[in-house]
Amino acid sequence: MNSVIERLQHQLAKRALPDESWNEFLDEIRTCSEKLEQEITFLRADREQLLAILNLVPVAFFVKDRNSRFFLMNLACEEQWGLSFQDLRDTDASKFFPPDQIKQFFAMDQAIFEGRKAVEFEETIWNSAKQCNRICYTFKRPMYDEKGEPLYLVCVTLDITDRKLSDSALLDSETRLREAITHSPNAMMMHAEDGNIIMASNALAAITGYKLEDLPTISVWAEKAYGIHADSMRAKIRALFELNTVRHEGESTIITASGEKRIWEIMSQPLPKLPDGRRVLLSSGVDITEHKRMEKELLALATTDALTNLPNRRQFLAKLEDEIVRMQRLGNYCSSILMLDLDFFKLINDTYGHNTGDEVLKHFAQLMRRNLRSIDTAARIGGEEFAVILPGLDLASAQQVAERLCEALTKTPFVQKEARIPITVSVGVATLDPGDPNADSALLCADKALYLAKNSGRNRVELAEARSVVDQFAA
Repeated sequence: MNSVIERLQHQLAKRALPDESWNEFLDEIRTCSEKLEQEITFLRADREQLLAILNLVPVAFFVKDRNSRFFLMNLACEEQWGLSFQDLRDTDASKFFPPDQIKQFFAMDQAIFEGRKAVEFEETIWNSAKQCNRICYTFKRPMYDEKGEPLYLVCVTLDITDRKLSDSALLDSETRLREAITHSPNAMMMHAEDGNIIMASNALAAITGYKLEDLPTISVWAEKAYGIHADSMRAKIRALFELNTVRHEGESTIITASGEKRIWEIMSQPLPKLPDGRRVLLSSGVDITEHKRMEKELLALATTDALTNLPNRRQFLAKLEDEIVRMQRLGNYCSSILMLDLDFFKLINDTYGHNTGDEVLKHFAQLMRRNLRSIDTAARIGGEEFAVILPGLDLASAQQVAERLCEALTKTPFVQKEARIPITVSVGVATLDPGDPNADSALLCADKALYLAKNSGRNRVELAEARSVVDQFAA
């Protein structure tokens, strides 16, 4: 029996029993009580010796007779109730406990004797020292004489108040978390490392169109939401379980049940492990589809000419800077630039009106799109002035492109209400120099060649070969 008591002492030295040891612990208590029944039979004449043994048990232990009067009680029970055994001895304790509790005690004792079997249950017991009720888990076993008449109740009771409060607080915390996730305006899901989705927000279903019951596992979610990218997404999700802190996953494209693609900003963070030891993640996605659309529109407004839908001057200069950097990086690489100006455009405005002038500008923009390569960048840089970057072309090749544009424009006059408006363009051509300090410097070289073309009769192409034109104007 001493080994059982040592086991009890060892277990109860901890603040709380692990869940998985609870049933085992109660079984040991039952075994202990059965052995103590035998001890009570043999040591009935020596109560003091029996009480000394019981005081070794660090669990509240007491014995009642058939009339619910206290026959034995150990020190652990005195401490748990805040009452002395000397006060309770040979009494039914009716003056120490609230009337409603005494009534319940008597009724339970009688029922156990009549039922003739051990019972275990939760009950509320008043603690005189703390002046408050405590929640206890009680085990009672009836004993009978040779004739089957009731003799004693052997009882063990554990104070589980703190545990109940802790469980209640945990349950309340879990309830609050579940409600927070369920009613979050963002798509959220809590998922475990075994792949099971534990809970998800209503917003997830509303945004994606997938019913929550259709998403039992993260694998199913990846299949539905990421399509052909499901395998790579599963691998990324598995890696997230190694997180120690919040991780910003960035943007991700989600496929909804209707086939629509939505852009989410995703974050994941680890949560405390589940009671069964599984690691858990909370992942949330903010739908930024409309934000990205507006962002794209604002970028277009900032970088695109509203009339012609060509890049504007700011965007053109940025592209030109990139091209110069590419030339500096690649070394043996050439690029050229065209500066174009529609001839006598003011006359068109004065004769036909500004609306017609705008249509002429759009007509020329369309013509350039049809006659340039996809890698070329054509832009409207102001008024009737346009510019083109020709990656990979030397001066002679760029000249051919410029002449082709002039010819195409001559052959494609602008037609308005059966009126044919002939249009011509003057072009300056220059090669880019890796030594150009900035895009404006490269643009100036082609602009000087354009100026020469305008002064030489218009509707022509002039070259700024080896910076000679720039040098000429600088002189």
